[in-house]
Amino acid sequence: MKTTNCPSCGATITFRSAASILTICDHCQSTLIRHDLNLENVGKMAELLPDPSPIQLGTEGIYRKSRFSVVGRIQLRYGQGIWNEWYLLFDNQRGGWLGETLGNHAVTFLIQPPEPLPAFSELRAGQSVTLKGRVFQVTNIETARCIAGEGELPIRVGPGYDAPVVDLQAPGKVFATLDYSETPPLVFVGEQLRFDDLKLTRLRTVMPAGWEPDAGIQAQSFQCPGCGSSLTIRAKGHSETLACGTCGSIIDLTDENFRILSKFKAKIIHEPSIPLGTSGTLEGTSYQAIGYLRRCVTVEAVDYEWSEYLLFHR
Repeated sequence: MKTTNCPSCGATITFRSAASILTICDHCQSTLIRHDLNLENVGKMAELLPDPSPIQLGTEGIYRKSRFSVVGRIQLRYGQGIWNEWYLLFDNQRGGWLGETLGNHAVTFLIQPPEPLPAFSELRAGQSVTLKGRVFQVTNIETARCIAGEGELPIRVGPGYDAPVVDLQAPGKVFATLDYSETPPLVFVGEQLRFDDLKLTRLRTVMPAGWEPDAGIQAQSFQCPGCGSSLTIRAKGHSETLACGTCGSIIDLTDENFRILSKFKAKIIHEPSIPLGTSGTLEGTSYQAIGYLRRCVTVEAVDYEWSEYLLFHR
């Protein structure tokens, strides 16, 4: 652990990880590059966007019997919303990453690229990629954009930089990410986990604006700006978009005028087998179905379709 002072405001700056090369000052938000104990101020870091993650700097947990603490974060925006990469520091000074996307969690570690990798433009969903003798399948391809960072990090980051990334999976919940923002690509390998598996402590309480914890799942009704149909927001404060089942409009719930973001042109032919609004119990916890997606992936010219439900527990 090394301690110095922010060259901008004089606040105490502590580096817990020997691998960290960047930190964001908690007091003045200056982005500071580390040169041993000399710090170079390269400008102000942008503000993080509010998100529902209970994880924060200082959160602690356990992975494979090893304790870690969260010392940094990169916040990115991608096609489906906000994505957090939390930088982990283990008790043995090993660094790792906890990826958090739409309630999914994966712990990964940076490894040396084992062999030449396909170019980002050559990869497709369902394609096979071999890493260290293990065959992975491409599950997601995104070009994310950095929003901001906080805490200390082992890499240089800044708002606006693009991160072309590819997610892969192998049997046994083995997970990998290829980050094409550098050449050669950065390779991270680990596994997907449930939130409870990490035994996280020192979490923050997440309470959206207008949310009353004793009022149950709050609902708000309004008319679709596209066709006038009656619509219901079933989890006010937690939802960002709503799809109209009548006209296919995708509505921005963060806009007070309910702006239409886009519109499905295809005819809606799949009705949810579980009606939206249905409540049930999963592993002892009560949930309500508040969203539905019909998805498809094409592998070797064969279409595979499936349904996904968004479940909400207050």
